[in-house]
Amino acid sequence: MNTSKSNTAIPVAERYQYDIDLSANTAATQVIRLTGERKSVLELGPGPGTILRYLAQHQQCTVSAVELDEACADALRDVCQTVVQGDLNQSDWLQAFAGQRFDVIIAADVLEHLQNPWQCLRDMRSLLTPDGYAVISIPNVGHNSVLASLMTGRFPYQSRGLLDQTHLRFFTRHDFEQVLFECGLLPSHWFAIQKPAAEAELGHHWTTLNPMQQQMLNANPYGNDYQYVVRAYVSNEAGHVAKTQVLMDDTHAINVRQQQENERLSVLLENRQQSLENSHQKIAELVRQFELQDRHYLQLISEKDQSYAALTQEFHVAIEQQHALSSQIGHEKNQQLILEQEIEKTGHVVMDLQQQLRQADARIEELWNSTSWKITKPIRALRRLFGGVSIRTQLRNAYRVMPAPVQSVLNHSGITATLRNNLPAAESGQSWVCAVGTAAGTNPFDGLLSSSAPDGIEDVFFWGVIDWHFRFQRPQQLAIGFHQRHHRVFYISSELVNRAEPGYQVEPIPDMHNVFQIRLYANSAPPIYHHSADSNLLRQLQTGFAMLLQDAEIKDLISIVQHPFWLPMAHSAPSSRLVYDCMDHHEGFGNCPPDVIAGERALMAEADTLIVTSDWLYNIAKDKNPNTFIVRNACEFRHFSQRPADVYHDPRQRKILGYFGAISDWFDCGIVAKLAEHFPECLILLVGADTCGAAKKLAKYGNVKLTGEVAYQQLPHYLYAFDVCILPFQIIDLTLATNPVKVYEYMCSGKPVVSVQLPELASMKQMVYLADDSSQFIAHCELALQEAPDAPQRQQRITYASEQTWVHRAEELESALEQSRSPLVSIVVVTYNNLNLTQLCLASIEAETTHIRYEIIVVDNASSDGTQDYLQQFAAGKAHVSLILNDDNTGFSKANNQGLAKAKGDYLVVLNNDTVVTRGWASSLIRHCRKNPEIGLIGPVTNNIGNEAKIDITYDSLDEMPTKAREYTLTHLGQSFDIRTLAFFCVMITRTTYDQIGGLDEAFGLGFFEDDDYCRRAEAAKFRVVCADDVFVHHNLSASFNKLGQERKQELFLKNKAIYEAKWGKWIPHSYRT
Repeated sequence: MNTSKSNTAIPVAERYQYDIDLSANTAATQVIRLTGERKSVLELGPGPGTILRYLAQHQQCTVSAVELDEACADALRDVCQTVVQGDLNQSDWLQAFAGQRFDVIIAADVLEHLQNPWQCLRDMRSLLTPDGYAVISIPNVGHNSVLASLMTGRFPYQSRGLLDQTHLRFFTRHDFEQVLFECGLLPSHWFAIQKPAAEAELGHHWTTLNPMQQQMLNANPYGNDYQYVVRAYVSNEAGHVAKTQVLMDDTHAINVRQQQENERLSVLLENRQQSLENSHQKIAELVRQFELQDRHYLQLISEKDQSYAALTQEFHVAIEQQHALSSQIGHEKNQQLILEQEIEKTGHVVMDLQQQLRQADARIEELWNSTSWKITKPIRALRRLFGGVSIRTQLRNAYRVMPAPVQSVLNHSGITATLRNNLPAAESGQSWVCAVGTAAGTNPFDGLLSSSAPDGIEDVFFWGVIDWHFRFQRPQQLAIGFHQRHHRVFYISSELVNRAEPGYQVEPIPDMHNVFQIRLYANSAPPIYHHSADSNLLRQLQTGFAMLLQDAEIKDLISIVQHPFWLPMAHSAPSSRLVYDCMDHHEGFGNCPPDVIAGERALMAEADTLIVTSDWLYNIAKDKNPNTFIVRNACEFRHFSQRPADVYHDPRQRKILGYFGAISDWFDCGIVAKLAEHFPECLILLVGADTCGAAKKLAKYGNVKLTGEVAYQQLPHYLYAFDVCILPFQIIDLTLATNPVKVYEYMCSGKPVVSVQLPELASMKQMVYLADDSSQFIAHCELALQEAPDAPQRQQRITYASEQTWVHRAEELESALEQSRSPLVSIVVVTYNNLNLTQLCLASIEAETTHIRYEIIVVDNASSDGTQDYLQQFAAGKAHVSLILNDDNTGFSKANNQGLAKAKGDYLVVLNNDTVVTRGWASSLIRHCRKNPEIGLIGPVTNNIGNEAKIDITYDSLDEMPTKAREYTLTHLGQSFDIRTLAFFCVMITRTTYDQIGGLDEAFGLGFFEDDDYCRRAEAAKFRVVCADDVFVHHNLSASFNKLGQERKQELFLKNKAIYEAKWGKWIPHSYRT
């Protein structure tokens, strides 16, 4: 606010201009709230009039002003009834308001600028109505940042803020309260605008205090109060009455809100009690159904016939184990009783109960609607032993259609793992090559794999949600798309191999050079869909993964994760880019385990690139990751665009309304029933696995036929028999998020497509018939049946499908990777002579810093060996390289601080010039920080340092170093440990840490103990200090220090040790790991 003349060159209108945001807790918003509506208002020193304009335009107040600045005063005349250009240090401005009184007088950040604020307050009091009040904002000179500057011997005036150079008077809350009393004003409401000391304009003084000093100041309850806003009434009878009335109104409002909240809680309690009673009834019914199912299942098992005698001994063991299911199912009663007890103990579990009840209802419906063959399908499958389908496949398919309770018993009894891992491993006629531990002696990729990926082309890892041979879907199709773009592809199967030792199996995919399916070894081979890996399993999986990386000579890779189980594995991959291919929103499924939901949230946040398949998913994901892109589904055009020689034939030669795909919970049997009724002369042909009881629901319709699941290769056989392709889905969250693959596959044939109205099909409305309801669906089918074979839409569909292939999608995904904005790393290198070491260091940064944006800031401390000339040549033409060339040796701390102050990165690295970095070093350090946000400082292991970061490693030359380093880091994938002190030969500092605790302490001069000091400061600020065991940086150790001489080094060591111990107590010498 402008009250008197100032030396500042900034115009008043610009200096005091700001926006009003009522959602923010600022002094201006509090002034507006306290002023109220429909008041006569006088503001003293309004400057450009931001508050007055808001009151006039939004709160129907009549406003006037007293303002010194002529330009501001003139600008206010369009909104104010009266504008007086006057100096508040004098009282002559009062004459302009003779005989007037105001409901409210505002002095917002004004009084501190006046020579005699006491007189101004008395003048204000004289213009208030008897029940009027003043609204005043004032800075708090007792703020912790001001006290911190005083403790460091400073009282630095600023261009603005608490110590604004135009301030003449300074107040604390208590002082100003006394001033109000002295001037006949009665304060009624105080509001504090708080700001932590570290965030204030004097915050750099706060960071220089030690923790004990900071703790002492933080004990002051007013220490973080940056400003005060106070409402004060005239100290007379009317003023007392007005103040009392306001307080009574406030108390009444609080009582009303409390009563409303009590009523709301009472209703909520009644609802929860009723829900709990309903839950008990449904759980009791579920237990009864399990008992019935138990008896039914035992009866079916006892009816097995003589054909089982022909089975192998291996299957006899499986059958005997299945007999044990009866006793296992009996335990379900006890589990339900335990569930009831847990419900009774929990006060906030109603939502969880509802979710469990939905699952229970689904299970009961499944049990009632299924027939006995579904439960005994594993046994019946054994009868087909000689039917041409492998036993392993039959048992797996049988398991997938079992009711969830039976699956649970099989899993807990160990039968599932036994069947999965003891049956023949080779399916589809493929041979598996095994790699077992390091004792295998041979490389399983010998003769199968190109020695390494071409330069600039990364290897691609798909962390699969299904096995390659389960169903041919988006994961395999994208993998083939990358293969066709000349990448080596490694598809990690969702099926683990039950082995106690680390390792993996390799399956070359036929007719695709450099495409492999990998099955990792895992003790007990648990399914990946329910729980994250525990520490033992994760260690085994990462060791097997490391063996794979070593054997296949993986250099740089793209990790495409398709299920959250794999996040820790993909996270630990060196020199990699992490992509989450979010095909489904797991959190949107009602029965999704908590581990999977937590993993998905972490994946969305930590992925370098987040890929979604639809606009619906994009709207969910875009706020969770700035690098979110849509890569929709597609089709294998060549497979679906060619009419096969053998096409399905209806014996009655009816027109066919056809569908292929999963027939599951989202499938709308109601639409199909109405189609069957409306088109009795047509065949409704449904091709796919029925897991929702559609066959039973549609059994009465003689013109509906379900084929069951057919192989992907056979789909064109049915497609080219369809006259109309249909997509009868329910409109639910799952389908709203879906970009349906089958529509692209349908259109490869050019045939008409009728679908429900899905968001992802809106762009295809010229080629696809879209229906809002079942009546319109039927009408569109009638139109589609009449479509001529040579209709132009047919070729339009084929052309469109030809442009929506998986190769196109792989290209889009790679484009998304290139568009993704990676974190910026600022690498600060301080040099002092040792030109040859500097050249090696900078060359290694340029060659080995992968998958991130980085800048190099070199600070030279007056080198005399030609270093500065070389640095100027090195930086020439490189926008990402900056130089600071000092005229003298400023020391390690000050030189690094120069570089850090210039840095723009999200992560800051202090790197000695006697180091050589290895492949992907910086991106791996960032992965640790993103996985554990509490990390403030992180460094690598090395060959040469005086603490726990030193490892046992030997190499004869820098040419040999990368190979030896990789052997070590691959055996420690994802591993790190907390360390007391990181040596600053290479340390990464997060931007949050640097902003909070600042740079290195320059009191340590040339060096020694500045790294110990910085680590203590990080610990005091509650940040972790960590060493990454999977990142290696070569270090020559003390190359610059060695030029000082032993005597000078010892003198510097003792001096800085004394400085350190004065701040932190006795220094604890560093030690090595045992």
